[in-house]
Amino acid sequence: GLWLLMAQMAAGRGAGNEALLAELKQALSAPGAGEALLAVLVLDHAKLDASEAAKGARGSGGGLGSSGGMLSGLLGMTAEEVLAAMVAAAVERCDRWPAEGGRPTATTDGLFEVSHARLVRLMALLCPAELNAALHEPLTSRLAAYPSPSGPQEKAEVAAAAEALAGLLAAAAPAAAAAATAGGGGEAGWAAQLLREALAASSLEMSDSWSAALW
Repeated sequence: GLWLLMAQMAAGRGAGNEALLAELKQALSAPGAGEALLAVLVLDHAKLDASEAAKGARGSGGGLGSSGGMLSGLLGMTAEEVLAAMVAAAVERCDRWPAEGGRPTATTDGLFEVSHARLVRLMALLCPAELNAALHEPLTSRLAAYPSPSGPQEKAEVAAAAEALAGLLAAAAPAAAAAATAGGGGEAGWAAQLLREALAASSLEMSDSWSAALW
């Protein structure tokens, strides 16, 4: 449900489509929606790490938005994962945030997938209140659970959190600046605080992921 709606939005069919936007907001408001979104991002990291380990080289594959990464794992994907890949690929085509150019080390080491952050940013631009509410608890609990991640799975959990926070804050930046001028904290103020706490407590290895979130 959620991924099919996102596929339609990313393909450009959401502009002016109030009915479709209402469905997306309803899907994001369902219990567990934020956790489901993060779980897919984490899964993509796990698959990427496994394929890179088999090749003996990190950073040469791609995430959900990469045709190489998507095609190599297509046969093993569930229907939901295929839809997620379609959404991220569409986002890659229509949204070039952040500006292309030099990339942080984390994006080539597999510790930060830009396509994930772009996907979250698109969702946050469309449904800011619903997505902030959906992701608040899952992101907070994930970072509390993995203060010093070790191994591919735990690192993927933290990397997905960094990507989600990057997308949320990028979407909220204009409104946050206006709110700060007016003396408020903005809708994603909690995300900015969580990012500050994560940066302060980060291990040296995972600091690359958090640096990329500020890219």
